[in-house]
Amino acid sequence: MMYLGWLLFTLCATLLTVLIVLHYDKNHSNDI
Repeated sequence: MMYLGWLLFTLCATLLTVLIVLHYDKNHSNDI
């Protein structure tokens, strides 16, 4: 059960990071 929770947490963290990076890249491209 603990392994499943850790896997879910890692997946959510990765998704959040990807979303933030994509959002930052989009804003950065608009500035150029």
